[in-house]
Amino acid sequence: MTFLKDFSMRFSILRPAHRISTAMLANMLGMKTNGNITMIEKGQCYVALDKLNKLSEIFAIEISWLFRQSKVPYTENTMPRFEEIIRDFPISKNMRFIQYAPDYYQNYEDRIKFFSLQDRANIVFLMHYRNTLTALHPYLLNDNTKIKEQLNTAFSKLKEKLNSGTFAFRFRNVDIELEYIDQALNYILFNPKRITQDNENIIPSTVYIPPLYQIYDFQDGDELRNTWYKRPNDK
Repeated sequence: MTFLKDFSMRFSILRPAHRISTAMLANMLGMKTNGNITMIEKGQCYVALDKLNKLSEIFAIEISWLFRQSKVPYTENTMPRFEEIIRDFPISKNMRFIQYAPDYYQNYEDRIKFFSLQDRANIVFLMHYRNTLTALHPYLLNDNTKIKEQLNTAFSKLKEKLNSGTFAFRFRNVDIELEYIDQALNYILFNPKRITQDNENIIPSTVYIPPLYQIYDFQDGDELRNTWYKRPNDK
């Protein structure tokens, strides 16, 4: 394969795996039109260096992985840098992400204990997605209700969507889109199965919580696949 084909192969699966439109990814990368995204996915052009770095930050992935020079999309070497970028992203006008996140995420040692690299990459992606959405529609930050207080409702709605197979980011209604993002963040950050209480000490849960999105390296094509996303040929 050529260098361009190697890149476009992984780039073209990355966006659908996270279920965002070409228009949304263009917004997130600061591109004027989504036509460039389509050309990149078809292997007709490269991403500019500044956009390539931004792409890496948004999805918390290694640039070397995009060019098939590495089989590992996430590493502990760069994940903390990606996490540092999102810490001051707004949740509301009066709250930043780092204020919203639970204590066991804020502390680095606890973070690597309670969250997998996939979990952490999903949080990074969702916050970039949320930040882009609220930048396009600032009124979304007016609601100062703490997301934590809506946790039970969010889990209930998320379960319904999973059972019906309708959980996906559609970017048709920005209010609903924000609700989806917040449900996903709640699922990863505040799922009560993630931790258990033992004599008032937080200890890691023995229950495995699969992340919202997982990136797999398949030998037959090196594809990305979302664990909840079933392609027509999947059984």
